Amino acid sequence: MFYKFLLSLCFSALSISLYACNACGGGINQSSVGLLPQLSGHFIGLQYFNSSTHSITPSLFENKAPEERLQNLHYAQLWARYQLHERWQLYAYLPYLYNQSTNTQSKVQEAYSGIGDAGMWLSYSLIKTKKEKGAQHLLMLGLGVKTPTGSFNFQTATSGTAMAGMQTGSGSWDIICNTNYTLTANKIGINLDANLLLTQANANNYKYGNKLSNATTIYYNYQKGALLILPQLSLRNEYSLKDYDNYSKYWRVENSGGILCSIGAGFQIQYRQLGFRSLYFKPYYQHYANGLQTNQYRLECGLYCLL
Repeated sequence: MFYKFLLSLCFSALSISLYACNACGGGINQSSVGLLPQLSGHFIGLQYFNSSTHSITPSLFENKAPEERLQNLHYAQLWARYQLHERWQLYAYLPYLYNQSTNTQSKVQEAYSGIGDAGMWLSYSLIKTKKEKGAQHLLMLGLGVKTPTGSFNFQTATSGTAMAGMQTGSGSWDIICNTNYTLTANKIGINLDANLLLTQANANNYKYGNKLSNATTIYYNYQKGALLILPQLSLRNEYSLKDYDNYSKYWRVENSGGILCSIGAGFQIQYRQLGFRSLYFKPYYQHYANGLQTNQYRLECGLYCLL
């Protein structure tokens, strides 16, 4: 029965955006968590995300070359699900980030590391049909909050050296909304997922842009005894509005926000109570920070254990 899986995004539905740089304004964390069992019950897991971006910061002086930076972001999180009721599930996560930025001209490196913004959300199964003639429908709605447990340094975030997205926290309480629909028919499944992160201004009056993401994932179920293998293909679109370095005066960070469209492929393996997943994404269209940032790749993997 474990082939019934759900794609539940943890943080922009709880997520945490793996973009970097003031030029991108991707700001603090946002990534999907992959296909998870739809069955009732609890689980605990560990996830790891890695992405690389290249950004350009134009100089304020005509005779000085633009500053180029390569960002490498590492993000690990401990997360879990608690089954409150047949239709109610509570998710929570606690991340740790290590973000490194290298000036490609001077080779000077800067690094930010530490606990990130923790969060939780409550999910309700609005539609949950039994398997009939090889098909099953599941529609879930979620609402939650991201807390400012990570570190936000206003001076470095607004220094003009592509550091806004390198912070380990946003410094703000943000609202998480998501909707998720899964159709399973025989050995084929399709998942449609949409997530919205409504950001708030922090104590320094800095506000990261609101973020919207959606994904379509198609997977095939191969099962032999207690072993499950799910190869999958995914299309993901992510949109981010511009940041504000002074939200009360509506001072926008013009070189921030944008769109990123990626295609990914990977697999998921589960044996009895243990599961492993891995996905690799490459952009096929992007326009971030007025073209000053290029996202190169994103790697996602994780382990989980059903309790």
